[in-house]
Amino acid sequence: MKHELTMRMVEKPILSLTEAISLGLLGLPDLVMAGYGFIGSQDYAQTQFVEEYSGEGKVKFFVLEGEKPIASLVVKTDFPEICGKKTYNMSGIVVSPKCQKRGLGKWMLVEAMRRLPPCEVVVGNTKTPMAVLARSSAMGELGFRTFYSAYEVTPNSEHQITTDHAQYLLGYLDIKKKDNVAAGYLYPVSRDILPTYVPEVEGLPDYIQKAFDPIIRMQQEVGDRETIVSPLISIKGLSGGFYG
Repeated sequence: MKHELTMRMVEKPILSLTEAISLGLLGLPDLVMAGYGFIGSQDYAQTQFVEEYSGEGKVKFFVLEGEKPIASLVVKTDFPEICGKKTYNMSGIVVSPKCQKRGLGKWMLVEAMRRLPPCEVVVGNTKTPMAVLARSSAMGELGFRTFYSAYEVTPNSEHQITTDHAQYLLGYLDIKKKDNVAAGYLYPVSRDILPTYVPEVEGLPDYIQKAFDPIIRMQQEVGDRETIVSPLISIKGLSGGFYG
């Protein structure tokens, strides 16, 4: 039996499973663990759940199939401005493995941006190809150009290495205090934030595969010691189109 999909927006921090249950959001720890590919105990699942949905300034969006959450998006709306422009940080997007490749990520992103006050820059970091594909497609519909690392991944662009977004990229890295950035704007984060798997890009568009090639090679080099990510930045009204 198919259930109708709905989306809920929650602005207050969710600090415990009890609070999630009181909001009618059952199964959030399972969503976080399975969606990100974590493996661990129930205590570890609780830790990851709290890390994902607690914290001031985080607006949470949940896609529900019936009463079950099958996807979520976290947007930090009090992130510092970059280049004088209102900036949001999308700190987490996760879709249940059983519900992936249904367009939920893109739909959730578009709906979230329509419900929130306008911004001009959206930042974050990721190592998930489907997250990059969903963000670039959704933000393209809303008039944003999207860049993963040094590559432009905006639909119908040249999909090449570019410097059009350089000042925004450097501004983001400065805010995040990242000073150990490798060539290609790659850097490590804790394995507790994202697992150390090598991204899977088979079957995805060529430009996504090309953008992920540096991160795949570096993740293979470091193995399970740390998780390698790269910035994902969307900018509205950005002119240019200079590649090299």
